[in-house]
Amino acid sequence: MNKEYVWAFDESALAAGLDGAFSLEYHVPDSKMKVKPDLLVGSRVWLVVRSGNENFLYAVLNPSIVELYQQGKYKDDFLLRCEPFSSVRFLPRQESRIPWTLSFQGGEDIRECTDQELSTFVGMIKKNHRVGFSATPRAVLESVPQTAFADIEHAVPDQLMSTLRVVSFGDVSRSRSLPNSISALGGIVLAILKSTHPHLKEPDVVKLLAALDPISETEEVMKSSGDILRVLSSLPPVVDTFLEEIDTDKISPRTFVAKAPDSSLEWLDKTNDAEQAHEQILKDLVLYLKSKGFKVYKTRSFDLFAKKADLQYLWEIKSANNFNSVSQGEKGIVQLLRYSTALMDGDENNIKFLLLLQDSGQHAVHRYLSKMAGRAGSELWLYNEDKDWPNRISSLEVSAFPGLQ
Repeated sequence: MNKEYVWAFDESALAAGLDGAFSLEYHVPDSKMKVKPDLLVGSRVWLVVRSGNENFLYAVLNPSIVELYQQGKYKDDFLLRCEPFSSVRFLPRQESRIPWTLSFQGGEDIRECTDQELSTFVGMIKKNHRVGFSATPRAVLESVPQTAFADIEHAVPDQLMSTLRVVSFGDVSRSRSLPNSISALGGIVLAILKSTHPHLKEPDVVKLLAALDPISETEEVMKSSGDILRVLSSLPPVVDTFLEEIDTDKISPRTFVAKAPDSSLEWLDKTNDAEQAHEQILKDLVLYLKSKGFKVYKTRSFDLFAKKADLQYLWEIKSANNFNSVSQGEKGIVQLLRYSTALMDGDENNIKFLLLLQDSGQHAVHRYLSKMAGRAGSELWLYNEDKDWPNRISSLEVSAFPGLQ
């Protein structure tokens, strides 16, 4: 059984995503890492936030990746990337914080959790399982992005993922009409899907949701990440469509310190050598797009989403050389096809899907990949760092790039 860890930090350092969403990425200064980083993968890290003289139970994380920054502003610091279905925010945004107040001692380091601390955290969650007769407030339901998927295998996990990113467990109560296998957070997912996906059979939705919902009123206060990942492995690949604004300071080459053995995230395929080229291309493109007035975002699945007025571009970036251009290009095209399948089920049919491949000078290979990309509904663009902007990126098929000239 994996050990449990605790990490306390000041409220001013609270990790938040776009529009205050619960973040799944956490920057850990080297001085605060008091355990071996590889021990954190697959474990639970309980977060305690300090506000003035008070401490509160903020969240629990399930790290799936630990990376070490190789250079830049955060050199020698760590980045925790956390599994989205077993990481939960507890501290309320709207309700009173008092029920989540802790008597907590210790510094702002990641360290092993004591038995007494773990008992306190678990007891607090059990105590704060609120049950009522009223339905989830409309304002809460409307705050959660609605999934674009129509099929149950994609719609349920995607809607749950968005709910866990937006809604705090401490802000909602579970309706008495729900089965115990579904928490207050799961109840929000069910309510949204009943409204947006009336074609789905409710018993089937409840069964799948119960298997993925990380919190329920059962013997265990939280499902193990292993149980959830086993369910996910039996489903089609889940594409994270939850947009977070890109922090350019955090685009920097990193080394994988530890990763979950069963992780299937696409960016794990990158080797540490290719990581540096990938991050340099990404940062260069992001800075140029921002200079042209684009808003730039990312998700856990795709590298870059850029938006300005009615222009929307989704980029998959691949470093390449003379030996791997074909495999990198084909992999990127398949990834874009997966993303377009996820997004085109909704109202996002004006997105252009673009593969930016490092130019290896192999013209025949590039022509092949360009044709393949076109048949898959995307475009191939080449990146050449030796050229000046806007000619640093070019296409075999398109002469100009709207919005970037």
